[in-house]
Amino acid sequence: MVDFVGHSPNGMGLASTAILSSLLDHLIARTILTPPEVVSILDAAHASLATESHIFSVHDAMQVVSKLQAVYKNKQ
Repeated sequence: MVDFVGHSPNGMGLASTAILSSLLDHLIARTILTPPEVVSILDAAHASLATESHIFSVHDAMQVVSKLQAVYKNKQ
């Protein structure tokens, strides 16, 4: 396993988002998921974060998920 200690939270978050969006694109391209299914997954992620939306970093994460939702809604 790769040692991730020493990387900044921002860098880890950006890498995670890039990997997630690439994975979702790959799954759509292989017709494993449809854009509406991806939106549904992101809706669930957004809802799970919403319970702690008063925390700044969680609110920020919700905004990232919202941006991804918009991207995949446009692919429908």
